Formats: sequence, C-alpha cells, structure tokens
Amino acid sequence: MDQETILEQARDYAKSELERDHSGHDWWHVVRVARTARMLAEAEHADVYICELAALLHDVADVKLAGSKEAGLRKIGDWMRQAGVEEDHRAHVMEIASTMSFGGGHGQPMRTLEGQVVQDADRLDAIGAIGIARAFAYAGNKGQPIYDPALRPRASMTEAEYRNGPSTAINHFNEKLLRLKERLNTETARLLAEKRHRFLEYFLREFDREWAAGNADYLKETLFPAEYAGRIHIAFGDSAGGSLRIALRGMPGEKAVTLNDDLMVGPLHNEDEPEGLAKRLSWWRTCTSEEECRETMEYALRAALDWKQWPKRLRGRHVVVWAGESASEQIGLRRLAAALADDTEISVIDTTALANKRYKKTAFENEDAIYRSTGELGPDKLALLLPEARLLTPREREAYADEWRQLVADGGILRVMDKGRPLSVDGSYFDADIMEAVSNLTGAEGRLVKCARIVGEVIGSANQYVGDSYIEYRVRELIKEGKLVYTGSLNAMRYYSVGLGE
Repeated sequence: MDQETILEQARDYAKSELERDHSGHDWWHVVRVARTARMLAEAEHADVYICELAALLHDVADVKLAGSKEAGLRKIGDWMRQAGVEEDHRAHVMEIASTMSFGGGHGQPMRTLEGQVVQDADRLDAIGAIGIARAFAYAGNKGQPIYDPALRPRASMTEAEYRNGPSTAINHFNEKLLRLKERLNTETARLLAEKRHRFLEYFLREFDREWAAGNADYLKETLFPAEYAGRIHIAFGDSAGGSLRIALRGMPGEKAVTLNDDLMVGPLHNEDEPEGLAKRLSWWRTCTSEEECRETMEYALRAALDWKQWPKRLRGRHVVVWAGESASEQIGLRRLAAALADDTEISVIDTTALANKRYKKTAFENEDAIYRSTGELGPDKLALLLPEARLLTPREREAYADEWRQLVADGGILRVMDKGRPLSVDGSYFDADIMEAVSNLTGAEGRLVKCARIVGEVIGSANQYVGDSYIEYRVRELIKEGKLVYTGSLNAMRYYSVGLGE
C-alpha cells in the first residue's frame, strides 16, 4: 500500500481513538504534532513519512490514554500490521512511540533522527500559548486545582509520582513545561521554542501579579518565594523600578518592588481612610484628558491597591527604599515610614544626592544639570549605590511619619520640594512657568505651539521633577480661565496647540 494511503488511514484511526479525549491529548493535538513533525522533518532532512506516521499514532500508544505502555504499543502495532505498513517502518514507529514520553523527566533519549523530530514536535505543542491551554485542560481532567500555595512544585519525582501524585496546573509548568526547551533534540525545534518558552515565563509572572491583587499574604503564596527570601528594595515609579530590577539582577537575596502613584499630585489619604481612595481616583478622573483617562485610572487603581497591601506584606522584613530628591519619591518614603510596622527595618539610599556627588550627567546636557529623580539613573549607576544604604533610626522614622500625616492633613493637590522637604503648595504653582514657556515659544507674532512642546519646556526647565500629566492638566485649566487659547482637540496633548489669550 502506498504511503499517502497509509497516512490517510492513520489519520482516520487516530481521530476515531482520540476525538473524545478532554485531557489535552485530543485529535487536534495529534493534528498539530503531525504538522510540526512534517515541518521539522523537512528542515532536518529526516524521513517525512516515518515522522508523520509516528506523530499520528503517538498518543494512541500513550500510557495516559491506553492504560499501560504495553497495551498502547500493542494497539498501534496491530493496527500497522492490518494497514499494511512495512515491517521495518513498523519497528521504527514502535521504537519512537515507546520512548516518546517525558515521564517525569525520566524518558529515554531518542536513537534516530526521526524519533528526535517527533518528540520535538510533541514537546513544542506543550509550550507556548497552546501548551498553557493544554496544561489547564489536563489538570481539569485530572481533578487538579489551578494553583494551591500549599502544594509546591516537585523538584524530582518518580514516573509514578509524576503521573499520580498531587499537583496543580501551575506546578506543571515547573515540573515539566519549563524543562522542555533544554530537552529538545533538533536545532530547528530549539529555535521555535525560544518565543514559546518566554511566553510560559511571561504567563507565570502575570499569574503571580494577579494572584497578588488584594492579597496581604502574597509573600507566603507567591509562585516565586525564593526571590523574596532576602531584602526587599522599594523604588517609586516604573522607570526607577525597571532600572533597579536590572541593577539587582544576579544578586541573590535582593528583590526589587515598584510602588507607583505620583504622590506629588492629587489628594492624599491614610491607609485606613475608606473614602480616601475614592477621592484620589475621582481627582485623577477629573484632571486627566479624555483619551488618557481610562489608562490613567487603571494605573492609579493598581498603584492604590499595591500601596494598601505591600506594607502588610513587609512585616518583619528588611526594606531598602531608593529615594531621590523628587517630591514624589520623598513623599513615598514618608508614606512608607507611616505605614510600615515597627518590626520592619527600613534602610534608605539617597539616590540623587549620592549620584550628583559621584556622576556627571550625560554629554548632551549642560554641565550644571543634576539628577532630579531615581528614574534618571541607569542600572549601572544604581548598582554602585547599593553599599550606601543607611538604616533609619526610630526618631527618623517617626519624623518622616509625622511629615506624611501633615501632608495628608493639608488637604492640597500639589506638593513640591522646599529645603529638602516636601511642602504643600497651591495647585497653580507651575502656572507662571507655563505662561512664560508659551510666551517664549509663540514669539511676538503670537503663533500657536503644540501643547506637548510647552509641557516639555516646563518640565525641562523646572528646578525639580514634575510629571507631564500635571503640567498638561494646568494648561487645560489656564485655557478654561481664558489665559490661554487653543486649536484642535483637548482629548490628549498631542492633538492641540496653545497660545496666549487676549
């Protein structure tokens, strides 16, 4: 019988055996593996026919579905004899099917290139987005939970423990899926695996982030407990947090955590004020442009939830706070001092004060320029500041906490740095700078200038760090007051231009 007819019959047979499976080893899994096996066989110069035939039959023989390895192999052997598959081809396919399984990491190596190709095709279907979907299908079919912090991944296990021991869908990532990339046989498969493997890692990180939401016990339940075994480093804002994560990479016992929210602006509240969060979110809603409102609100809400939970999680830990001389960071330091329990050690690294003594800013900036926030420092510079952490005394902590409580009591919407301390000021504090920038950029002829350019000019010339969203908010307020005119749409700063009013 010709090979194409045999392959067609093998498809029909595999479909009839597997189309009712709900464990992730269904007929469509076989279809995908067969397609991938053909592709890999062509790239690796393997026998395409043997690869595709073995791929079509591999799960009919799988112990998970056949009851035993011997029964499964006997089943496909009988079918191949009945279908007229040549004896040497039968032997080759049987050998491949008998050594396909991962088996808790105890599977035998493949002897032939065709076996390596089929095994790689099967393993590629276990990683990436499809691999994730199959992992949850398999766990559900086995009656396993999605995740249980009390059931940690097994570092080693027998094949029987792998198949029958208690586990979870998430544990399956560590127990098998994340180990597959290094066990692939062919270069083509390894190249295809790179992106899929990264997606597995990304998924676990995102799962962990979502598990953390509202969870005061997160550090006990995280998927990555070893990362939080030592000191916890706090940075304020995504830019500073991203650089700090890179700076601490490869340093065991040092974990970076980012606390967002620009505390320089908007109403402040203590953690135990039930109405405080609603007031802050309401302020962000009213002061943000229409197009950016939804993204800003999501950002503000996530930040608020982190601020509510992280002080509880950090009880009894050693916390290192990386704080520059910007108002937002200094207020963040004071908020932490007020929120953290007494049994939490707090050390501080005065990032910009130290950096401005040690480093000059990059060549394209003037020689008098200074670092105004931690986010302006790269990972290499931050790493060198790690030994400079100083432990806060109880008196310093209480002083910072008192300053936080005073800022909350002030009830304002804007704080700036004044003589090394954050100070509440009127919301119009930067208005004169905005008006001056508009006057300088529009010129005597009074032409209109893009709002984004005005905002950039104000931020660049300010003597301290301030975010673009607040300056753009004040531009819109000046338009309402008639001090500025505009053309375009106020939905976002890039859509409109401004000039001086009459």
